[in-house]
Amino acid sequence: MMRVFGDTGGLARASDIVGRLRDKGVGQPISRVAHWITDRMVISVEWQSLLLVPAFQFNPSSMAVLDPVARVNGELRDLLDAWELAAWFANENAWLHGRSPAACILTEPDAVVDAAREDLYVMRG
Repeated sequence: MMRVFGDTGGLARASDIVGRLRDKGVGQPISRVAHWITDRMVISVEWQSLLLVPAFQFNPSSMAVLDPVARVNGELRDLLDAWELAAWFANENAWLHGRSPAACILTEPDAVVDAAREDLYVMRG
């Protein structure tokens, strides 16, 4: 998982995301990041007492959450915990011809959303 996220922008501490939003002039960046994490609009995982957020989820120029990321998280967040959702994005996916959703989110966003829906259907039986 660390390798895939490293290849797609890395992992950032939640406080670093707050700082990037502040640098972009976004109002109330702490509240915004807290909202994204609490509502599970973005993936965040705890590791060694740090709250880490994969950077692939954001538009680098605006730091807005990418729409397909929010859509996938909306599809899967009720069935998967934070680590499972992170693993879903990091692992190879058959619907994406063996590529990871994190690696495809910018180039094939609709295919990633479709893969999430297909996997949701399979998970629910």
